[in-house]
Amino acid sequence: MKLSTKCLLAVIATSLPFMAVAYDPNLGPCSYPSNIYHYGDTAPDGGIVFKVTGDGCHGMEAATSNAGSGAKLTWEQAVIAAASYNETDITTALTCSTTEAHTTPLCWHLPSKHELQLLHEQSDFVGGFTNGDYWSSTEAHNKYAWKIRFPHGTHSYSSIKNKYYARAIRFF
Repeated sequence: MKLSTKCLLAVIATSLPFMAVAYDPNLGPCSYPSNIYHYGDTAPDGGIVFKVTGDGCHGMEAATSNAGSGAKLTWEQAVIAAASYNETDITTALTCSTTEAHTTPLCWHLPSKHELQLLHEQSDFVGGFTNGDYWSSTEAHNKYAWKIRFPHGTHSYSSIKNKYYARAIRFF
């Protein structure tokens, strides 16, 4: 079975740290100087920039508040709540799912363990985090997934039936 470019990028994005993700030609060129982003800026889909490429044209944005109206969620609920942000003009144009895990890294999704670590490192720019554990999309074992405690940054895994906070992110 041959994977599409978008599918392959989704696999890479959920498996490796941001810096290892290859440039996606679908992102397009940068329009200098109007499309230069900095940490803490409002991003293209209304989130807060928490990671930028060296040229400042692309990066990662986080939702401005916790997914699921800020309630604690099971892992499955967190995946669905993060994907529910895919209802804007930008993400709708990408044919993003609103009920399933992300199909492309350009869609809103529950961050992988590595993406969540980056978000934690830049949480002062994003703000609005509740002290407690946040789910990642990275599964640890059968029926377990990784989480990170904010503000401390400790990693551990937990049963997917437990309830923790979630924050959606996307690439731009």
